[in-house]
Amino acid sequence: GIRDWSVTGFRRVLFRSAWKLHKSFFQAGIETRLKETPHFIFDYPVGAVSRKLRVKSSGIAIDEFRKNKLALESSMNINISKIENPNGNRELIDIIYATEKMPEYWLLDNLMAYKNFSFPIGKTVDGEIKSDLLKVPHYLIAGETNSGKSTLIRSIVMVLTMNNNDLQTYFIDLKGEMDGQVFHDFDKVQVLSEPSFIDEKLSEIESILNARMAEAKKKRVKNISEFNSAQKEYDKR
Repeated sequence: GIRDWSVTGFRRVLFRSAWKLHKSFFQAGIETRLKETPHFIFDYPVGAVSRKLRVKSSGIAIDEFRKNKLALESSMNINISKIENPNGNRELIDIIYATEKMPEYWLLDNLMAYKNFSFPIGKTVDGEIKSDLLKVPHYLIAGETNSGKSTLIRSIVMVLTMNNNDLQTYFIDLKGEMDGQVFHDFDKVQVLSEPSFIDEKLSEIESILNARMAEAKKKRVKNISEFNSAQKEYDKR
């Protein structure tokens, strides 16, 4: 009796969810010429407030899902962060979404909380994204005009400088020091804007890098952590 009721109740909930999903896709214009919509497969949490919805595409290309993303968010009352084919399977569509909206801005509560060359690079609905120079020493920051590239770079430099004593930064600013003026009171940040000074400093940095490469090769190490460990062993002798 109880087992039969549970199964029946589950089927009713699943049916209502499938019908609601069908209605949402229909309202968003994601359907075939025969008015078929994608079929529900599963929906489960993948983070603190984010979930993954997987559907069978019913022959609808992923571009249609992406083109109608805003309409789908409105019909389902969700915020979609990613739409993709799992493992390149075009028959399946994964929709990563959250029921909470990302804030319009992000306030760093504690600039002194990032140690060992770590720094924040972004935030999702599930929390902060951090990186560090020891693990990833190279970054490419790209985006549209006024999208926040310079603000992010300044934030990274500021956090690194404030939390690491053995760090010297050269900030190349080709806008007449308009972007780098915030660092005028930072002793460990040197802002370079004149082309002649920039060329001179880049040549100096290149010489330092070549010397370090030669020293790393001599000690048979490939990164700064291995170099420091090898140096400590050498100093003990």
